[in-house]
Amino acid sequence: MALTVVPLWFVKNRGMALGILSSGISIGGLVMPQVMEPLNTHLGAGWCYRIMSLVCFVVGLISCLLFQDKRPSKGNQKDESTDTKLFFKEMFDFSIVRNWRFLLWVFTDTLLEAGYNVPYFFLPSYATFLGLSSSQGATILSTSYGMNAVGRLISGVVADYVGHVNIVIVYIIISGISCLLLWVYANTFGTLMAFAMVFGFFGGAFITLTPTITLLVTGQEKFETGMALFLVLTVVSMFGPNLASAIESSSSFAKEYDSYKYFTGICYLAGASLLLFFKLSLNPKPFAKI
Repeated sequence: MALTVVPLWFVKNRGMALGILSSGISIGGLVMPQVMEPLNTHLGAGWCYRIMSLVCFVVGLISCLLFQDKRPSKGNQKDESTDTKLFFKEMFDFSIVRNWRFLLWVFTDTLLEAGYNVPYFFLPSYATFLGLSSSQGATILSTSYGMNAVGRLISGVVADYVGHVNIVIVYIIISGISCLLLWVYANTFGTLMAFAMVFGFFGGAFITLTPTITLLVTGQEKFETGMALFLVLTVVSMFGPNLASAIESSSSFAKEYDSYKYFTGICYLAGASLLLFFKLSLNPKPFAKI
């Protein structure tokens, strides 16, 4: 929700603002594995999830109380009934789905998010599969989230200077290559940590800059409706780990977990190709700031 509001409040340093906001999500990921591992060990899975749910509820409630929207100015409204009609007209305005760039961006993000979730689901179990301890697996995951926070912040700052779409393309290409060149050959604590750091730093930039790219397609007037539809249409990306698991179960790879590595790498590189096409459709100059 917060990601949909920030672009309306910031113009000049929009990328930086989104980077600061988005990095907070990753800081939570940095802390939670270190908290959940001892809770799960001493109190069991049930109480571990109850405690974490309570923490999330309290923090989320505070965030909602501080939440403030900022809608584009629409001039003077005549009466309350007019306001209500405008509200429902905006809420159910599906004309944005006729924009092919919007649909292309939705499909691209779905691919990227499907791939993004896979390492964070399976890195701890892969570490255990390699013979590492559960605490080492938690450390690898936390390190990746820590690098994710730094990478998101830097991507937001740099995007204001070189273009939001441009920086996302660079970040996701590096992320895809890291899966195919680092994760595929990671079989020790050190090599797995190296992959976690590289993927963590570069892998989440597209999430940080999703609102600004969506705003680029929808425009200010239709941004809130477009962002809401975007979130609904991309929800299928949560099944990325399930799809990767199904592929792993039915695949004939010589090594276990290889399908997860290739799945993530292919999702990212395919997403980079689609986003490059998206960029060139907006401006055919390859080095244009977009």
